[in-house]
Amino acid sequence: EREEAGHVRQMEERVWKSACGMGKEIALLRDYLKDLLLEVVSAAQLKTIRIMVTVPRLTPLLSVRIPKALELLGLPRKNIYLQDYLASFFYYAINQKRELWNADVVLLTSEAETVRADLLKNMVAEYKKTHPSANLAFTNKEIETFSKLNAFGVPITKMKEWLNLESDQRDKFLESEQNPGVPINMNEDPNNPNEFQMWIRAAYNSVNPELQEMMVKGRGIAIKADQTTPYSVVNVVMDNLQTMKMNKFTLMTALKTEED
Repeated sequence: EREEAGHVRQMEERVWKSACGMGKEIALLRDYLKDLLLEVVSAAQLKTIRIMVTVPRLTPLLSVRIPKALELLGLPRKNIYLQDYLASFFYYAINQKRELWNADVVLLTSEAETVRADLLKNMVAEYKKTHPSANLAFTNKEIETFSKLNAFGVPITKMKEWLNLESDQRDKFLESEQNPGVPINMNEDPNNPNEFQMWIRAAYNSVNPELQEMMVKGRGIAIKADQTTPYSVVNVVMDNLQTMKMNKFTLMTALKTEED
């Protein structure tokens, strides 16, 4: 254990020296961050703000260089926070309003606007495979509205109507008892998918290959359930994912026991 700890310390020292030795890179990063921050705060406020920097992948070098660049702007290290996209997603998911999770609905989230727009188009194509006569189409404006959403949870047949609501009305509908959510059932036939499984397939067929890789590795799908969620509901979701060959996913839960 001592030998291993010594190797870890040596590695940390090499990373630190390598990162701090890249003076030009840190200076460029400092100037870039300064230009960004001065768009929203004054120079005097730089020393008092707290900042969270989110990056796709938090490497050892970035974990040194980003704080170093911000410290050069006068920010105290205790006011600098770092996270990767996965941690950011988890934080977003666990801080959703409790009311949203009281109903048996499925909430789906995705990231970049281009990916979300492509997701909706893919979903239309998936839906029409099993519903060829369905009159399902979205205008460019509706696709743009969908691309800017952080979350959704309505049947695809209700999506058009929902997208044309005002933003506050969309939020209220998601949390209301009138919202049936994304249709899902215990289905083990991937050739006849339910709507939830269609969304999973549409996401996997995204234009972003990194999303495919994340889904396969289990970092692109997260299931959240609290103490009010029956295990049977969680089991249905997991079974649906496994039917679609998505055998790796993250489960964030505090499930009730049988005694509860």
